[in-house]
Amino acid sequence: MKVIPASSIAFAIAIGLALPAASQSAGTSAAPHSAMELPEACRAVSGKAMSDGKTMPPMMQSPEMQASMAKMTNAQKVYMEAMTKMHPSMMAGIMISDPDVAFSCAMISHHQGAIDMSRVVLKNGKDPQTKAMAEAIIRAQEKEIGEFKAWLSKKSASNAAPQKAGAVPAAAGIASAVPVSGEVIKVDQAAGKVTLKHGPIKNLDMDSMTMVFQVADPAMLAKVKAGDKVKFEADRVNGAITVTKIDKTL
Repeated sequence: MKVIPASSIAFAIAIGLALPAASQSAGTSAAPHSAMELPEACRAVSGKAMSDGKTMPPMMQSPEMQASMAKMTNAQKVYMEAMTKMHPSMMAGIMISDPDVAFSCAMISHHQGAIDMSRVVLKNGKDPQTKAMAEAIIRAQEKEIGEFKAWLSKKSASNAAPQKAGAVPAAAGIASAVPVSGEVIKVDQAAGKVTLKHGPIKNLDMDSMTMVFQVADPAMLAKVKAGDKVKFEADRVNGAITVTKIDKTL
């Protein structure tokens, strides 16, 4: 087992830039997501991220640091890349003055870092239990990222509404929902839940992912089954992201 000196790891994390350039020069694969970008609601109040991750500072070009990084395995390099992308955007998030927005923005970055690291172990790991935990982390963190983004989107909309003369606040519930294409992965009518692999949900500021949704009416699940291609609408209802309409497509 190759062990990288703690001082080298700490330095690379603090700089937050080393691994993207190092991975490219070594010909290694990048982490699953090549950029850690905060949602617009976060960027609007935090300003420019601390680093663009594209340039390596002179200190990182020292022979000592290059030698340390050359000894890393491919998995170590991609783990480090995920961490170095996560830290600058987390720092940008927590600098936001609104504590609720700061928490949400920082956690999006934190959760995406956990997802990226989980994907590394799924590709490189060998222990079944570790891989099972990684898969569980991905499912849970993707769900929470979606919830954070939905909350930020709603907060941005509510903050912007008073600025418009005579503006009327948007109605709660399904009024802002838009149709989304997806595929049914699992139906649990008794629990009133459906697992969908879906495209972006614009009204909730959610990216494409696979997620378990509550449904507004469990009866609507009687007309769909696993494997069906569907069009559905989702919105936040009583604080929970909920499918409000779903129909099978031909």
